[in-house]
Amino acid sequence: MKIKIANRIISESTSAFIIAEVANSHEGSLQVAKKLVEAAVEAKADAVKFQKFVTEELLVASHPQFSLFKKLEFKENEWRELFDYAKEAGIVLFADVFDLPSAEFLTSLNMPAYKIHSTDVSNPDLLKYVGDQQKPIFFGVGATYPDEIETALSFLNDQVILMHGFQAFPTKIEETNLQFLNTLHNRFKRPVGFMDHLNADDPLAAVLPLVSIGYGASVIEKHITLDRSQKGIDHESALNPDEFKRFVEQCRKIELAIGSEKFVFSASEEKYRKNMKKSIVARRNIEPWETITKEMLAFKRAFGGLSPMNAGKLLGKTTANGMKKDDVFI
Repeated sequence: MKIKIANRIISESTSAFIIAEVANSHEGSLQVAKKLVEAAVEAKADAVKFQKFVTEELLVASHPQFSLFKKLEFKENEWRELFDYAKEAGIVLFADVFDLPSAEFLTSLNMPAYKIHSTDVSNPDLLKYVGDQQKPIFFGVGATYPDEIETALSFLNDQVILMHGFQAFPTKIEETNLQFLNTLHNRFKRPVGFMDHLNADDPLAAVLPLVSIGYGASVIEKHITLDRSQKGIDHESALNPDEFKRFVEQCRKIELAIGSEKFVFSASEEKYRKNMKKSIVARRNIEPWETITKEMLAFKRAFGGLSPMNAGKLLGKTTANGMKKDDVFI
């Protein structure tokens, strides 16, 4: 299955689609949000992602984080400015949508894709609306049962990428379960992605997502922040801009190392094959028309020629011109 976002194709045979996940690390500042867009562009991420919500639709008024989320909430004019800024910078910008008003507003901005957070796996109204837009959908399935995923998919379109992972601020390495990527792909026949939330101070924070590529992840979502040491919103698993840039570079190198399942040799492998594989050569001088016996043959590196597996075909034959020691049989 191939899913197109802007000029990028997401599939099992293309390089991983890397998302710089801002979430709310902008802390309600449009200027900080713009700097994070710049950092994503500098790192050569494929997309930058935020979270769009109406606080009153997300939380009950008595929720202890209600005031915090109200502070983080961008106004519509700020969203328009942010979208224009990302477009000018040349990067795809999209967002998690947590409610219908948010989804409808971002649709008016022609958002190229949607992210459904796992918090809304059982929100039929939002699922149906997003599915009806016929745009790519990144669908978070953290801590979600298979039957819940199945039901949710019935509301969505065919352009769904199942995103594995959950945020435990931060998530423990033993709770990462990369093998579940195979389970998701095999059961639901959709592209899969990995949302990494390991402690960003752990050396494996830049390694684990690389491993996920080997488990079939077509998408990698990784948090980004301007300065993790400030311990701001969503900092726990976020990389600083320089770290994120290095992370993207590592992803691209790992993809080169993973390569292809096909028996296709590179030019270097062809050269290795010619230089290192043994061939059939004359063990001694062979006179013209002398009958070839096994004792006349040797197997040595000789830069091409017949494979030793063909030695039996030479026995009993003759050569009109004879051969010198170490001459190659062709």
